[in-house]
Amino acid sequence: MNATHRRKQRGQVFAPLGAIIGALIIGTLGIFAFEMGRVVIARDQLRAATDAAALAGATTLASSDLTSPLDAHNKSIEAADEIFRQNLVMGSSLSNARQGSGTPAAGETTLTYTWLDPNNNYQPVSASSANGRVLEVKATYGYQPMFVKIILGNATVSVPISALSQGGVPVLDVVICSDLSGSIDDSTKVTFVKRVWDATEGKIKYEIAQNARGPAEGELYEILDSDPLGTAVNAFYPQRLSRASDSDNQYPLTFSPDLRGGPNDHPGNYPPGTASTGDAATFTDLIVNLDGQATFAGVTTDDGYAFPNIGTVVEAARGNLENEAVFESSGAKTALDGLVTPKSGYKAKYEALAKPLLQPIYSAQEAIGNFCDVMNKNTVAHFSLVGFGAGIGSSADSTVEEEAVSANYPSGGTVNCPLPLISLDPTASTSNSDLVKEKTDLTVAFGSTYISSALDQAITELKDRGRKSAKKAIVLFTDGQPTGPGSPDEGSTLARDAARRANEEGIPIFTIGLSQNEEVKSGQEAILTDAAGSDGIAALSGNGAKFFQVTDEADLRRAFEEVARHLTQLVK
Repeated sequence: MNATHRRKQRGQVFAPLGAIIGALIIGTLGIFAFEMGRVVIARDQLRAATDAAALAGATTLASSDLTSPLDAHNKSIEAADEIFRQNLVMGSSLSNARQGSGTPAAGETTLTYTWLDPNNNYQPVSASSANGRVLEVKATYGYQPMFVKIILGNATVSVPISALSQGGVPVLDVVICSDLSGSIDDSTKVTFVKRVWDATEGKIKYEIAQNARGPAEGELYEILDSDPLGTAVNAFYPQRLSRASDSDNQYPLTFSPDLRGGPNDHPGNYPPGTASTGDAATFTDLIVNLDGQATFAGVTTDDGYAFPNIGTVVEAARGNLENEAVFESSGAKTALDGLVTPKSGYKAKYEALAKPLLQPIYSAQEAIGNFCDVMNKNTVAHFSLVGFGAGIGSSADSTVEEEAVSANYPSGGTVNCPLPLISLDPTASTSNSDLVKEKTDLTVAFGSTYISSALDQAITELKDRGRKSAKKAIVLFTDGQPTGPGSPDEGSTLARDAARRANEEGIPIFTIGLSQNEEVKSGQEAILTDAAGSDGIAALSGNGAKFFQVTDEADLRRAFEEVARHLTQLVK
């Protein structure tokens, strides 16, 4: 056999062997590629499950109204866990997932949940920490390689595949536009009192003023039956008592500065002589019914301040119960001797008891405070506050000076009415919610309803001072409709123009309208509504904005909480 023939035979032998080896290599590579494809699919499916779980946990935290961080975090993990278990990996349910670490067995999954502090480089914190605002979900799945199962027949081999997702609570910049107009205390229970000197009996008397409707006691708005947009008279300082005789009041009353005298003086022409009490609709004082009832029946505090009748409330509000000297010189002693014992702090006690009864402004203050707490606890939120009446302020400490009692009674002194403007600070590392709450609590009812001015400022705040990473929103609260600047119609037009600008900037305006009377309800809804195709402020601003109308101040807290939930849904 020659050499050429031998080479041909070897070639015939090695050719099939090469084909076999090549086929084995190609087959192995194919199996490996197939296996890797399955691994990628399994990893992607696991990641989808952790993404869904992290999002569910973060959204649950963001919309939680639980005050305990531990309770809120546990509830969030429950939501995350439930969502995770509803997913599949390679057709196998994740319902058997267990919390823990370590390498899971084939087809099993382990889960770990960790809370991170985004303000501290995302360091882990305990579940009881209020700083835990990012939920990290880590899942490890025991993947079973197909070639091991098929080729080697081993169904117990497990290769761990992991996925990690972080669900962050929203980063929000929110501007709260809060109505401070004169009507914002119209639901307060009050009494219009005529304090007069009875020369025959030689003492002060306290008469309840009467208009055509009857005794002037009960809800402020109902007594005067004012224009549907509310009365300009206030239950607390600045009272604007001369406005009780405005022509738009169906049942007016007349404030008498002459009959009232000086702030601590006897009324009328005392001494000596007999004061004319005038007609029944004349009054000298407007006081808050400290028992919260339409007809005042008396209140005694735990620290010894007694208000047994309407006269003691009048004198406390005037400052005539602070000491024995003013008690006697003011004439109050002639009527109240034996009923009360003068002591320092009576006026302050009257004011402290009256404030929680000023409605709906007090309920609005509490609702805004609760809104800040919920948003600050559950989100990374920064706040701006724009208080508005007949315009807006220029700083957090802005005030407007007003006559305390009435423009035609300068001897009553003046008060500085807060008109706060708290701007956003994009460089701040923490929320300014405490400052917003502090300044909100100091506000009083006065002025008009310049909604457009407030919205213009809110848009400026978000455009010029908002954080680049933050979602932006405006929350507008009012108990009425625009009254200016200019005419009400012009005010409404300007407010709608502001809403259109907000839409262009991607800023939703959530509107909360409190209707204190049926007459204002339909008009308020028309200007604030979110109805599709309408020209309501919420509808025109778009971007997920909603309108909430309430008819009872007790529901204001719920309305603000609904806004909080919608805000967190907006950014989820």
